[in-house]
Amino acid sequence: MSIKSILVLSLAVLFSITAYGQSWEEKMFEGDANFYEVQSLANAYFSQRDTLEKGKGWKPYKRWEWFTEQRVYPSGDLGMMEKAMGTYLREFIENYDTRSSDDLANWTFMGPSVVPENGGGAGRSNFVRFDPQEPTIIWTGSPSGGLWKSEDNGDTWLNWNTDHLPVIGCTDLAIHPTNRDIMYLATGDGYGSDTYSIGILKTTDGGLTWNPTGL
Repeated sequence: MSIKSILVLSLAVLFSITAYGQSWEEKMFEGDANFYEVQSLANAYFSQRDTLEKGKGWKPYKRWEWFTEQRVYPSGDLGMMEKAMGTYLREFIENYDTRSSDDLANWTFMGPSVVPENGGGAGRSNFVRFDPQEPTIIWTGSPSGGLWKSEDNGDTWLNWNTDHLPVIGCTDLAIHPTNRDIMYLATGDGYGSDTYSIGILKTTDGGLTWNPTGL
């Protein structure tokens, strides 16, 4: 085989691989495409590449795959999310005038209003939970700053016995509906993955002590 033939063949193979790879990227944004078709094309594309090498699109694709699959299962119809949003907006607009003024939220800024001197921001909160029996008691958890409690409707806050835990990131808190002394705390940062989890902890004394649950 001549050098010219080898060059032509190499360019043809390269073009076919590139076109094949582009097809799954284009289908990601087609409303009538199927998720599982895109997934199959992408898996074939990345099977021929080093997915650890930066700039190949592997990580962005995997994020899209994780986010999308759970929202279009089991049909794989990529238009489902847009259709669901359209239905919500249509119902919201149609029923907007029937809502009473009591249904509209009234928000008041609770702070903090001063940025720390070290250059950091106000931080991120993963959840806010209200006591089912006493709404002036509020719980909130941060990705790496533990569990916090307010007993005066948010005016003051105290760290609630989580500083001694090996992992102080908090993702969520579930409070027993009739016995507020029983709570379940999901540790770690489930959104940014900046703090690893040690599982779900349980308290039976209102957060004074926390014990592992095996989850």
